Amino acid sequence: MTATNEKTRSVVITGASRGIGAATALLAASQGWQVVINYLESSVAAQSVREQIASRGGSAVCCQADISDEDAVTGLFDFAHSEFGDLAGLVNNAGTLEQQMRVEQMDGARLDRVFAVNIKGSFLCAREAVKR
Repeated sequence: MTATNEKTRSVVITGASRGIGAATALLAASQGWQVVINYLESSVAAQSVREQIASRGGSAVCCQADISDEDAVTGLFDFAHSEFGDLAGLVNNAGTLEQQMRVEQMDGARLDRVFAVNIKGSFLCAREAVKR
């Protein structure tokens, strides 16, 4: 990602409170992007990423949203727009694996949870990003 000097760009990064998402948020901010740090559970971890970005002169906000929930995804993108205006990017990073197990041990409820985040959530986020 490289932002132009003419206009500051904003990006939503799902699952940005830890791991690859947090590293991506820090990198994007270091390159001039305004970052929306999406997280599911840990506001403390998300705020830590935001504080790291701010301490380096970047701009970031945090937004809790379960990306498997259509209304929550719409709310996430509405929030991003209210904070930074037009959206220029999306990093669909959020995902879940759950506990490792053999396929014959998996039940439908587990598959529903994994597909809801990893597939449905990614498409919902992509849809909202394209709209904006």
